[in-house]
Amino acid sequence: MRALRRTVITLIVLAVIFIGADRLALWFAEDFLAGKVTSATASATGSGEGKTQVDIEGFPFLTQVLGKELHEIRISADDTAPANGSGIAVRDIKGTAHGVKITGGFSGAVAEQVEGTATVTYASIARALDGDTGKTEIAPVTGGPDRIRITRDGMHVIARISTDGNTIRITPETEGAPEQNISLTGIPWGITAKTVQATDDGIKVSFAGNGVTLAG
Repeated sequence: MRALRRTVITLIVLAVIFIGADRLALWFAEDFLAGKVTSATASATGSGEGKTQVDIEGFPFLTQVLGKELHEIRISADDTAPANGSGIAVRDIKGTAHGVKITGGFSGAVAEQVEGTATVTYASIARALDGDTGKTEIAPVTGGPDRIRITRDGMHVIARISTDGNTIRITPETEGAPEQNISLTGIPWGITAKTVQATDDGIKVSFAGNGVTLAG
């Protein structure tokens, strides 16, 4: 009976040690990978190195490391606005990566598939349309998730938004008014915008990509 008790206690202690080691390794890996993803994002978009958070899903973590593939990771980033203040600010990036293969001892990471959302601020779009004059304001309007109101010098124009790759197309409903295109230079990792929707906070962009290099 004592031998059985000692065996059970030993197994419990070993399980606690394994779980502790697994969680500690997970914490270090998330922090290290977040730094790599941040640097790769800044390099690809020309942005300052804003805060990036990485959460690795699944348990146990160590078996995933041994297999050099993470089942799923969740990535969030604050801002990919270009460091020089020009270009389109893409904020509140939230992505989920599946089938992430690790290379070079966590120095590189390539995901089979990534999907997520980001927000492009109206102020950033206004600057792209009219420079820094401050004369253009943009806001959502009723009548559909793809409609915005552009106000300039007291004149209002209703326009529809759509995507063509990583370009936002702004098509005025007023006959004869020219269409305008805005390149989403702040979309990271080489992924592609799929849909856009006007919200109170800005234009919400849904994106997706396959064979996405997150780091390295």
